[in-house]
Amino acid sequence: MVMAGVAEQAEAQNPRKKIAAKAKKLATAQRQFINRLKKFEGELTDAQKAKLQDLYAELGLADTDGDGVLDVEEDADGLDKCDPDSDDDGTEDGEEEDEDEEEDDSSSSSSSSGEDD
Repeated sequence: MVMAGVAEQAEAQNPRKKIAAKAKKLATAQRQFINRLKKFEGELTDAQKAKLQDLYAELGLADTDGDGVLDVEEDADGLDKCDPDSDDDGTEDGEEEDEDEEEDDSSSSSSSSGEDD
């Protein structure tokens, strides 16, 4: 009976990991979308900017601390959504996330190169 409980618990965690991974991918896509939109914010009036911020909040795309990482993503990663530098290392969370993504991209491309021999 104890083994069955452990097996059920392990199975229950697996879907949670899959959901968490999908949520992280979605949050990353949302952040990239918002970053693209922010390029055009300089051309907006203050009233238009305020409406856009309201829309972000309605859609769950808020970035309370302005570090480029969505609140939903910071919550998922255990970061402080009110502090742009959650680990107080002098680099904003969004910059660290961009560096991590670049490292992941370069490691995956380097591991696949040269395998055609």
